[in-house]
Amino acid sequence: MMRSRLASILRSLAASLSRETITTESHPLDGCDENALHATMMEERKDLIKAWRDSEDTFIKTIIQVTSLLIGLAAGFLTQSTSKIFPNSLLYLIYFFVFSASSLLLSMVEFLFSAKANRDQQKNLEAYYTKKTKVVKEPWANLFVKICQFGAFVTFFLAIAFLSFFAVTQTQERLNEQTQQSTTTATAPTTTTTAPAPTTASPPTTASPPTTTTAVGAGSKQ
Repeated sequence: MMRSRLASILRSLAASLSRETITTESHPLDGCDENALHATMMEERKDLIKAWRDSEDTFIKTIIQVTSLLIGLAAGFLTQSTSKIFPNSLLYLIYFFVFSASSLLLSMVEFLFSAKANRDQQKNLEAYYTKKTKVVKEPWANLFVKICQFGAFVTFFLAIAFLSFFAVTQTQERLNEQTQQSTTTATAPTTTTTAPAPTTASPPTTASPPTTTTAVGAGSKQ
């Protein structure tokens, strides 16, 4: 019993000593100037925000460029291609144009709200540093920027998906049509036309001359 109690006491002392060493461990930035730390933090934060905004702008520009290119290629295919559009794949093509136009529209609206958010943020910072306000509020346009970015990405993904569905369905329908045509050609009955036998014309029949009968009358009186 005494040994077990002594062991538990030693374990508790070791645990308390380890906690003290953990709590008393110094931070790498201990002893640095607080103002210098704040200035460094704000500088790094500004760089990270700038990189984040640049990546967002690049993403939206890429969506606009790729969507415009796909719409141009699809329009050129429809105007210059001689192959017919099958009914099963036509609906996918319509969906592609609808979601592509929606993606372009949302990307352009995102640019407008982004410019609005930057102007509002600049005004809020000027009001804060001139002590006209105590709180820097987030511009309301940032919410619409996020909504437009998400909507542009979703509609762009759907446009690519429906374009892929159109290509696959169009190819499958064309293969089915070729298979049906080959099957119909193989099973079609072959009809042979026999030329009519030549007919020999019979010689014309000559009509016999009419026979005249002369009646012999009685003798003449003397």
